[in-house]
Amino acid sequence: MELNQEYNVVILDLGGSRIKASVFSQSGIKYVSYRKVSYIEKGLINTENYVRNTISLLKDALKNTSSEKIYLGLCSQRASMVGWSRDLDILTPTYTWKHSSGWEVIKSLKDIDLGPYALFLQPGSGILRIKFINDKYRDIDFVGGLESLITYYLTKNHIVSYSLAYPYGTLDPFSMEWINEIIDLLDIPIDTLPIIVSEYLENLEFKFDNRNIVFSLLIADQSASLVGNGALEKGRMKITMGTGCFLDLYTGSDFIGDPNAGVNPMLLYVNGGPKFMAEYFIYHWGDILDWVNEHMYRIDKIPINVDFAKLPLSIPTLDYLSTEFQKSLKKFSLFGLDLDHSIKDISLAILYSMLALLNRGYSNIKQFDGINMIYLDGGWSLNRKLVQVIASILGRPVILRKYRNISSMVGAASMIYGDGELNSKLIDNLNPVEDVIEPANLEYWDKYVERFNNLLNEFF
Repeated sequence: MELNQEYNVVILDLGGSRIKASVFSQSGIKYVSYRKVSYIEKGLINTENYVRNTISLLKDALKNTSSEKIYLGLCSQRASMVGWSRDLDILTPTYTWKHSSGWEVIKSLKDIDLGPYALFLQPGSGILRIKFINDKYRDIDFVGGLESLITYYLTKNHIVSYSLAYPYGTLDPFSMEWINEIIDLLDIPIDTLPIIVSEYLENLEFKFDNRNIVFSLLIADQSASLVGNGALEKGRMKITMGTGCFLDLYTGSDFIGDPNAGVNPMLLYVNGGPKFMAEYFIYHWGDILDWVNEHMYRIDKIPINVDFAKLPLSIPTLDYLSTEFQKSLKKFSLFGLDLDHSIKDISLAILYSMLALLNRGYSNIKQFDGINMIYLDGGWSLNRKLVQVIASILGRPVILRKYRNISSMVGAASMIYGDGELNSKLIDNLNPVEDVIEPANLEYWDKYVERFNNLLNEFF
């Protein structure tokens, strides 16, 4: 389907903080709306409320379309797992990566020799939460991510795309099939898992709210975000600053990464063969910035000229660290603090230590492949002062696109309009470059990063 054809595209974005819906036409974005996600407790989503809000958003979006046939795309947070019955009478809560269920399953396996499969069974692996759900809820027929549940609700097809299946921890990145040995090891019935399909869906048409819908795309949010920034050439990276912070570098057909450095090879999408990205993830990035912004120091007033030679260092709990670290600290720790330091100094120590961790992730990814272009997106990329600081700590320009707070939705729409062919002209039309932020010189920043890295290495 070409961009100039008269079809509307509707995109649903199944996020952990918000569910979003958007409508696109050949001229660009026509409509955007969202609902906040309701949690039962930390890491546990109220699934009934989630489904109800998603369907309501879809109905509202359809009211803002004009074409006879609607093309639907769905991008989703990864590995937020849920169980349900065939008739949808039973819906379990949705277990996200913030929930302790993954750790609980890991502990239950401590006496089992996992061999090479230990690499796949990390606390963030979705399959661990699936095992937890299967063991806890005996009356369910299916398990999968939120994207699989919504797809089933709309079409009665139990499917998952490659990019959303990979974070389960049980998808072989070379054969593109489930690793049955892990599934058997965890005693998970294979028929409860979704069928793996390409991101580009074929012949999946259905009627909804008296409209003809072509379900065209099912993709992971960070994959769609990389597309939405146009970072689809070697050396291009995007940094998404939302609830977490994702540093993703396009690596094409190369499977690149090192979990020991916190750099995980991730499946971008499959279209004529698999495409990959290298990813460094910082947990709860947005949560800690929100906390500092609300209780300690306005981040839109963050100074760039800081005395880094005297600024204290901060290491928080593991929740606020990254995939590079597996051990847990129980509380914030401040280092180099003395009586001359103020609350402002403590705030800046927390902020700049998080930025030093981002700098570390950038350096760890850069050692695997060169980086020549960086895009910023996500909610925190709207804070221009923070963007200026990030450009400065990385020491290179960063690119801002116009719709950077919904780049995953733009990416999904461009994949549908491109009909399997992605090009920069198409993406630039939907999400033009708004600005390029040049770095400022930060005196003693390199020494601050060195102090921070030495401290982390000493702890871990």
